[in-house]
Amino acid sequence: MTLAELLEKIEEKHPNFEAVSNLMAHLSLGNMSPDTLIDLAHSLNEATAKNLRYLVDKSLSVGKIEKQVNTEKHWNALRPKLANDDLSEEFFEALHCLFDSVRQMRNRHGDITHGHLGPKKYTDEKTARFLFDISLAHARYVLVVADMIDSEQISYDKYEDFNAELDLQGESIGQIPYSKLVYDHDYNRYIDELERFNPDVYKE
Repeated sequence: MTLAELLEKIEEKHPNFEAVSNLMAHLSLGNMSPDTLIDLAHSLNEATAKNLRYLVDKSLSVGKIEKQVNTEKHWNALRPKLANDDLSEEFFEALHCLFDSVRQMRNRHGDITHGHLGPKKYTDEKTARFLFDISLAHARYVLVVADMIDSEQISYDKYEDFNAELDLQGESIGQIPYSKLVYDHDYNRYIDELERFNPDVYKE
């Protein structure tokens, strides 16, 4: 199964992985500069961390995960889920040290200069390709792990008061209320709104 096919399969179960698909779409753009490869490697690492964390930790909403900009904290929480008899937690700890180097390279040399004054040093092409290939292989492993996780969505019918409140924000289509449209087509937003309405939703 190709990486694209694996990602398509996972998106059917976990729509939040669309963000990873959007990143992977850049691979079809053809030749990329070393700096673009470094930038993409960093973004891929961050996107897979956040999306897998969302699957395994139901106490965190999308909004909370997005606010946690330290990707290493996500990987710290995910290591037990990623590790197995062949790949230890120490292996992933070392791997993520490498990803931290990628992040630092991105900040120093990437196409996005983060406010640094030029001239900037450009990343060596072989180094960039090496780090990008590692990030790609790691992303594939994360997707395999994600494919083994069953999606556990909150039932739409469980929070009638919230649904009625959300219905006031938009119009229904035919017999389908606005809250159901949000639930079916933008589940992440539905959960964010629900958490604002009921901060104790994950404690129930």
